[in-house]
Amino acid sequence: MTYPYWRNLWPAVQEHPWKYDSRARVPNAILWHATRGNQGYDGATEMNAFVNWVLSPNNRTPSGYAGISNVGIGPQGVVLCVPLDRIPRYSSWPSDYHAISVEVAQSNLGQAIEPATIEHCVRFAEFCRKTYGIPRERVFPANDWEWRGETGHEDTVQGRAQGKTDPGAAFWTPYWAAAGGQTQEDDMGMTTDQVRLLVALGELAVGPLDSPNVVRDLADRVGAAAGDASVLQRDASLNSALREIRANLQAHIASHQTAGDHTHADIERLLGAANAFAGALDQG
Repeated sequence: MTYPYWRNLWPAVQEHPWKYDSRARVPNAILWHATRGNQGYDGATEMNAFVNWVLSPNNRTPSGYAGISNVGIGPQGVVLCVPLDRIPRYSSWPSDYHAISVEVAQSNLGQAIEPATIEHCVRFAEFCRKTYGIPRERVFPANDWEWRGETGHEDTVQGRAQGKTDPGAAFWTPYWAAAGGQTQEDDMGMTTDQVRLLVALGELAVGPLDSPNVVRDLADRVGAAAGDASVLQRDASLNSALREIRANLQAHIASHQTAGDHTHADIERLLGAANAFAGALDQG
């Protein structure tokens, strides 16, 4: 079964061997991205710019690979860049090892994505599900080597580490509505943003507080978690995980407070947010 691509760039891309590799396993996931050229373009213009970049011989990093995906999707249709049985080098490694990567035409963060683009995304995703048995489920990988379903670059381990924000709510909300699939709440009544917050909170609670910016970012995230705790604490197993995160967070803060390696104001801000988080949990 083949897909009716709007354009097939593979014959030209094939001339640039640094842009692809062989795939050793059958794809089991879809990895969504947004093009984000930041020019304020409409979807069609943005997709044309994406095509130019895919084809360019200058699309090559000092490390010897490209920034590329399996397909790009805009209001015109689906563009094949690298066949689905090959790995694009790269969109988000190591997820590219087993996921089909898709760049969605969106010029700027938060910009509305055209309905025609969303419809093409839905059709292509359905093709992938029928061809490879990919579940219709948004997931939040804990290990980029092993996950099934659909996720955004923002939700991969690699993407979270690099602060990625794509494709974002401007994609997920209309996409799931058009797909008639997963809603924006999971079985525990948690929104996808709350799940992402929980994952980020758990990582930051045990990760390095190695700069004032990291401390301030953590304070903001923990403060937001306090506001969500009444929802997050409903499930017993989730409540237990949150309390473990809280304990790790408090111990982590205490170690840095003792070491004196951050300013008093930053630590106090983080402690205040942590205490608010703990208080919200204790009310549950």
